[in-house]
Amino acid sequence: MTLIGNNRGIIHKDSLGILPRNFKYFDFIEVESTPRKQLGANVFVIDPDTIVVQKRHKKLISDLENGGYKVYALNFSSNARIGGAFRCTTCPIDRE
Repeated sequence: MTLIGNNRGIIHKDSLGILPRNFKYFDFIEVESTPRKQLGANVFVIDPDTIVVQKRHKKLISDLENGGYKVYALNFSSNARIGGAFRCTTCPIDRE
């Protein structure tokens, strides 16, 4: 699961089981099993409207764009094979 904005996120529900009550009102974009294994939900949120996603996750890109996000699709599949993707390699920072 990755939180991408105010009450919005990307999720593979089968991986998590029961969600905590805090997430009951969240609007989630669901990814299927294959994109989950390829770290598809591991995205880089630049700002509340802009997200960087692995290029190979076409459905996720489409779902995000349909949700009003500006999406940058980049080839980042090599890193995902060794267990890391955008969020892992960019290290979240505190922005004001």
